[in-house]
Amino acid sequence: MELLDQKNRFDFPLFLTASTLWVIGLFLIHSATYANAAGSMAAVTKSQIVWVVMGIVVILGLVSVPMSVYYSMAYVLYGFSLLLLVYVLFTGVVSKGAGRWITVGPARIQPSEFAKIGLLFALARYLSKNSISLSRLTSFIMPGILIIVPFALVIKQPDLGTALVFCVMSIPMFFWAGMPLVEVFFLVSPGISIALAAIPLILSYG
Repeated sequence: MELLDQKNRFDFPLFLTASTLWVIGLFLIHSATYANAAGSMAAVTKSQIVWVVMGIVVILGLVSVPMSVYYSMAYVLYGFSLLLLVYVLFTGVVSKGAGRWITVGPARIQPSEFAKIGLLFALARYLSKNSISLSRLTSFIMPGILIIVPFALVIKQPDLGTALVFCVMSIPMFFWAGMPLVEVFFLVSPGISIALAAIPLILSYG
């Protein structure tokens, strides 16, 4: 795969869709907190607007960085995210029985979120130069390692839900890397079967 041209990197339809969801979300938050806001905009709504604006600024900044920089730094970012996951196991703030947070000044960060980004970069770089197929099971060795390491570290926190996200978000990347849709289906079919089998159990506890 070739790196995208800089001018083609900004996805306007995706940005407009996200912006629409942001606006809808702000209206929902405002309507839900309006009764306690004494007729003015609730503080939580204002804070959300600030976060949205900051998010847009960050997005525009990230898009302006040449793709070659992300490509060359992919494994470095992945490795750094793994170090954060190891660090949080020993010094993380425990919340609801899981040590998922690191305190940085007045803020708390969740290393698993950075690990998701790191995994995306690492997988994207590897898959851009290497094809995968169920007919060559050895082609899954390196992608498997990239996925299993953060998965295991997050399980150790423990946080099963976030750990499973690493697996789920990797599937579309295999498809975008050229893996036939039929093979993608066979790859995810065991997970689908387990999920369907678990539904009655989950409902029984509901």
